Amino acid sequence: MPRLRGKRGFGLLLLLLLGLWLGFRGLRGICLHLLRVERAHWGTLEEQLPLELVVAREEELMVAPASGRFLPLVQEGERVAAGTPVARIFSSKEGKPVELRASRAGQVFFRWDGLEGVLQPAHLEGWLPRDIKRLLATAQATSAPSQIQEGSPCLRLVDNLAPVHLYGLLPERDIPWQAGQEVSLRLTSGVLLQARVVGILEANPRAILLEVNPGREELVRDRVVKAQGILKTYRGVLLPAKALQEKEGGQKGVYILTERGPRWQGVKVIGQVGQEVAVEGINPGVEVIANPFWVRWVKPR
Repeated sequence: MPRLRGKRGFGLLLLLLLGLWLGFRGLRGICLHLLRVERAHWGTLEEQLPLELVVAREEELMVAPASGRFLPLVQEGERVAAGTPVARIFSSKEGKPVELRASRAGQVFFRWDGLEGVLQPAHLEGWLPRDIKRLLATAQATSAPSQIQEGSPCLRLVDNLAPVHLYGLLPERDIPWQAGQEVSLRLTSGVLLQARVVGILEANPRAILLEVNPGREELVRDRVVKAQGILKTYRGVLLPAKALQEKEGGQKGVYILTERGPRWQGVKVIGQVGQEVAVEGINPGVEVIANPFWVRWVKPR
């Protein structure tokens, strides 16, 4: 009977070990199923500074030389040479229509806000933010009427070849920009512009004055534009920041999912913006485990 009990106990032990092994295999399978992967890809991260910029450009309002029915002869935003007929006024006092010719080469707009004579590039430097705010409050969006009075504004002529100045407020935190520096701006349309820092006004709040080359429609059409200042750029393989792990000794890396399970891969972090990091040390296209918490239950290679 003792030998029987010994065999029975050994059998129970084998069953227990088998159950544990199957349980571990099951747990490992569950954890493998819970792993969420994202494909790493090559790209660029930008540390951005949101800016709302007041536009000052070389422009003038032209006034009607007579009263009467106003007829534009060119399209809104059309580029014309100096002396080009841009509008015609049919006056009851005149024997024939009165033509209005462009006083300079530029782009013609039949909409204005009344700030054309004040917000000029040469006037902006030294203005305080509160002065700009008060001035903007007086702006009145106006379009050329079909019936116009002599001496009243009828169109806006913009020198589309002259540099444009942009005035915006800065946050309290320090930014790595200084006078004379070439910087990058990304408009809401996605277009990237190169700008020169004319100056930084140490007022409360601080303000920045930028100069850009003309050419973008927003810069000759709108009084205020929104943009992102590009403070830093990181180029590399992009992956979720939560996928990044740090081992003892400070080595950083990620777990890559292979056919045999998770595999540790050390990486060099180039930079982080928000929830994404740019790294070196892995190839674009590899599947990175985005929730490495579950890797501890799966023996990595």
